[in-house]
Amino acid sequence: MKKWLLDHSHFDIVITSKWMAELVSSSPLVSHFPIHIIPFGIYIKRCGEFDDNNFRKRYSIPREAVVIAFRHRGKDDKCKGWPFIEEAVLKIHLNSPVYLVFFDKTGGLKKLKKRYQVVELRWISNRESLFEAIAAADLFLMPSVAEAFGMMAIEAMACGTPIIVFEGTALPEVMHSPHGGIAVPRDANALACAIEKVLNDHDLYERLIENGRRIVREEYSSEKYIQRHIDLYRKLICKK
Repeated sequence: MKKWLLDHSHFDIVITSKWMAELVSSSPLVSHFPIHIIPFGIYIKRCGEFDDNNFRKRYSIPREAVVIAFRHRGKDDKCKGWPFIEEAVLKIHLNSPVYLVFFDKTGGLKKLKKRYQVVELRWISNRESLFEAIAAADLFLMPSVAEAFGMMAIEAMACGTPIIVFEGTALPEVMHSPHGGIAVPRDANALACAIEKVLNDHDLYERLIENGRRIVREEYSSEKYIQRHIDLYRKLICKK
């Protein structure tokens, strides 16, 4: 019944990434529909130039400390790559004290708390507070094993925080890897090596910050997101 309905329907599909377009194109149900790629956008001015000292002072994080941030949806969630994050972070060795900042869920961090200072922020609904926290991080980890786009990736890029992701999702495409961020194989050792490399290579680090902000300005502004939809609607109306 579903196939019959789709075969007798006429609509265009709007998706956010080439990665998702490939999945749609391989679907036996919807591959015959026109596909349009319009990536999400963010209001760049809201990301702004946040003073990361405010966040560090609030949580007593020293200026010389390295802050690594990531989203944590609980120890049983494997979609966002939590098992890889935990294993990789326990493998790294840095010369500076390390603070870990978690977004979303709390708990299940006993192993990491034995070695690092941990800040658990829960879910942040206020966007300015979220951007301030991301901007205070020196590195954002997003090793998702399934991701159709990845809003927090472009938010981190806009805030000037380099990101590391896994290959095999939409994320390398979204951040224009290796220019706007680093993509590595789905492996904790590879993730740990990338963390150390990004944080120890000053030139690479600064290049990722500069490229990330530029890519967001050029590709992911809310104005461009809106205009792309307007252009698509005009195009489709002209076909009628």
